[in-house]
Amino acid sequence: MRSLVLAVFLVAMLCAPSHAGDSDSRRWTRTDTALQLTWTAIHVLEWSQTRYAMRVPGAYEERNPILGKHPSVGKVDTYMAISTVGNAVIAYTLPHPYRRYWQVGWIGATGFFVTFNFSEVGGGDWFGK
Repeated sequence: MRSLVLAVFLVAMLCAPSHAGDSDSRRWTRTDTALQLTWTAIHVLEWSQTRYAMRVPGAYEERNPILGKHPSVGKVDTYMAISTVGNAVIAYTLPHPYRRYWQVGWIGATGFFVTFNFSEVGGGDWFGK
């Protein structure tokens, strides 16, 4: 978990100087907010899927190498919370057009994982059981 925090911090620090003098490339727009909220919503859905899967012992394996195959729900919560904040910090520090690439790329990747998770378990099992 420390390595994840360190990686987010380093990326944020490396991105910040790249556009220090260009205020237009750093300006956060309504589109940026919409994209970040879209990713966050999809990420929260993935978070709930992962929590559900880890509560069913032996039924599912996590494929994220940082979490390991059978992480505790607490470890899942910590990782997902840090990644939520880290993703937003990195998005905020990136200049345009790289911010947009970052946000759209993560929306696509996270959407893929959510879709994959639904296909593994079936949509009805994630909620209400």
